[in-house]
Amino acid sequence: HDKDMNQVVAFYEKVKQVYREIEVEATVNLEVELEKSGNLIEEGANEMIEDIFATLQAKEVDRIMTNGIYTVYGYTKQEEDYLVLKGEKVNVSIAMYYDETTQKTYIKLGLPMINSSY
Repeated sequence: HDKDMNQVVAFYEKVKQVYREIEVEATVNLEVELEKSGNLIEEGANEMIEDIFATLQAKEVDRIMTNGIYTVYGYTKQEEDYLVLKGEKVNVSIAMYYDETTQKTYIKLGLPMINSSY
């Protein structure tokens, strides 16, 4: 799990580096979607979020549970781009929801933010 997350972050950093090298100013947004068997929201979500935040050297800013969607926002100094949520800097977002039909938890990670629907 940590290895996978490190590869995702390394890819994100590489894309940003390429833009810097070719002197193109662009906003880079990374979004990763994972699926895990079982209901992680009831058991295992906190551990997964802590692992992701540790990999990104991020601190938690806020947690929200709305309509079965569990969203956690964080901030890392490793990333210069950020948004402001309730007066706090945010540049990591994790959203997860459990689908009873498939019995899987779907997880989206966004750097600096999730831009697609979930």
